[in-house]
Amino acid sequence: LQHDKGVHGGMKIQARNSTQTFGLKLLFTRVLEHYRKTANEEICLVLAIRKGTKEWLNMDKETRWILTVPAIWGDRAKQFMVEAAVDAGLVTPSSQDSITVALEPEGAALACREDLLQAARDLT
Repeated sequence: LQHDKGVHGGMKIQARNSTQTFGLKLLFTRVLEHYRKTANEEICLVLAIRKGTKEWLNMDKETRWILTVPAIWGDRAKQFMVEAAVDAGLVTPSSQDSITVALEPEGAALACREDLLQAARDLT
């Protein structure tokens, strides 16, 4: 994906230890589906612990997704990720504004900043 050229949903990839091939878009979609399911389970678990009740989050309306991608990816590869996110059910075609594609170095910098701010709060 980093070279952008010819990236499309029908691309096939093959694992090094297998002769089986998989559609690249299908692979990314399945991974994002797993992330969605796991995030929903974890958030609901936290809500259950904090509120003492088990309630399911309506992730379609209440979630802002941020997908990080390598900084060397171009616009075409980023759009590929958005399409996989739609296919995975993270967002709908009409709610794509609920997803942000961020560069990994930016995401890492924000995570470090948040860790430092939390550490400073813990000291006070």
